[in-house]
Amino acid sequence: MANVIDRIDARIAGLLGFCAASHSRALSLIVILASLLAIPGLQSMPVTDRDEARYVQASKQMMETGDYIDIRNQDAPRWKKPVGIYWLQVTSAKILGDGVRSPIWAYRVPSALGIIFAAALAYWALLPLLGRSPALIGGLVVASTAGSGVEAHIAKTDAVLLACTVLAFGAFIRIYLNRAASFTRAHVLLWVGLGAGFLIKGPIILIPLTGAILWLMAIERSTAIWQALGPLKGLLIFAAIAAPWYIAIAIKTDGAFFAESLGKDLLGKVGETAEKHGGPPGYYLATVWVTFWPWMPLALLSVPIAWASRRSAEIKLLSGWTIPHWLLFALLSTKLPHYILPVLPAVAGIIGMGVAQANSKALRGAATALFVLGGIGAGIFALGPLPLLQNELPAILVLMGVLILISLIAAAIALARGKSYAFAGLGVLTLLIMFPTLTMITAPRADRLFLSPRLAAIHEQFDACADQPLLSSGYQEMSLVFLTETDTRFVSRDALAAHLKADPNARGFLRVSDQGAIEDLQQKSGHDLEIFANILGTNYNSGREVVIALVGRKDAPALESCATDAPRDVVMAAP
Repeated sequence: MANVIDRIDARIAGLLGFCAASHSRALSLIVILASLLAIPGLQSMPVTDRDEARYVQASKQMMETGDYIDIRNQDAPRWKKPVGIYWLQVTSAKILGDGVRSPIWAYRVPSALGIIFAAALAYWALLPLLGRSPALIGGLVVASTAGSGVEAHIAKTDAVLLACTVLAFGAFIRIYLNRAASFTRAHVLLWVGLGAGFLIKGPIILIPLTGAILWLMAIERSTAIWQALGPLKGLLIFAAIAAPWYIAIAIKTDGAFFAESLGKDLLGKVGETAEKHGGPPGYYLATVWVTFWPWMPLALLSVPIAWASRRSAEIKLLSGWTIPHWLLFALLSTKLPHYILPVLPAVAGIIGMGVAQANSKALRGAATALFVLGGIGAGIFALGPLPLLQNELPAILVLMGVLILISLIAAAIALARGKSYAFAGLGVLTLLIMFPTLTMITAPRADRLFLSPRLAAIHEQFDACADQPLLSSGYQEMSLVFLTETDTRFVSRDALAAHLKADPNARGFLRVSDQGAIEDLQQKSGHDLEIFANILGTNYNSGREVVIALVGRKDAPALESCATDAPRDVVMAAP
């Protein structure tokens, strides 16, 4: 095994040296690796709740209504984030899909491209600061972490925001290293990146750069770096990109967008935990071993090297990119693993600087243990749902599990022996087996977790008999709306009963919370009801087992012809 790992280490070091000698080869390797992680599974993974479903439904409604200024989920405003990501999703759906009938993968393409561009831009951003080989490593790190893979497969803001952040920081690094220059192309790219990011996720794009500027000003005891950015001309570029839509939405909503987006969504996360997304002190120090897996052990091993170079321009810039942003989000009450994704390229740069020297015996054992723990966590996420929830263990899943285990053990041995290049290659190989396993094998088969596709299929079957808007009581996930029609309505049990009372062919989904739920609905409707179909599953947002029944009146003539073949996963309500 030792000889094999030594050969792998030498081969990977040689490959990286060969690719680093040419910008085209370096970028090709980065793009290929990012694509291998970002593209497989875009089509096969079901729509996820809750963020992704809300984003894609709002984009779908823009195409339905022709209103590309306001952002809505059905009749309710969705004024949490700006319009940029919705425009990108709409463009993708129209070009690659079939407009409002586009499958979910068409809405995910901007996120996948966001990760691919972010990885390529990381090479460009780090190049003048670190040189070719470290910049290549940095781009490969951004291309191949678990966090990058997750964000590439979810149709929301963070992957595209990462690309905007790297673009802005790459320009900022060039300005910092050549502060005597007048307003150059780097200045234009800086403010373009900030303006685009402001359209994607609002003021969040400003946090890492502002932190870095304040960090450098404090170290250098000078405001020269701020003046070097050309703020007067730059703000004009920034405003030309971002201001038109912000003015339009302010007029259209009479300023309500800003009260919701800034007052509730952004500032509300400072002192209160939003949607139960909290965490203890040290939350990011713990989760980063999965978020930035498999590369984080090399970051730990690079800390002594970075500390020894702490007065260099490289470490001042990379630490300014990382530390203020990390500390700010560590202090917020609301915590989610992807909140520190914008610092990934800076961490990647530190890894690139230290990978050839990252051989601290004092830290190697801890790094190996943490790598294995992170790998186990990622592996459970990728493989666990099927055997745990579906009582199913397909042969292909067993094979993937064996391959993951072998490559994980080999990577851990390489790390323990100080073979950084072999570790990086084997760790990335593990991820490239693990992630498609999740997106192409586990998730598509985990029907018990993904309820909306099953409900949508039932609705489509009965819609052929009685074409009516779908009503759902007790199950209110936006993925159901995206997979059916925008006129799907989430209603109370009383409202569903009133609908059943008024229309003999009415039907609706009811979350059966107890044995008396159907009887209560029947009593309120004043008619005998029939369960035409029902499903049993687990709501992964709450972790609770749920039973959802399609109910209608027994005297519904239009539904009888469709009821024979309807799925009946359970015959009893949940206790």
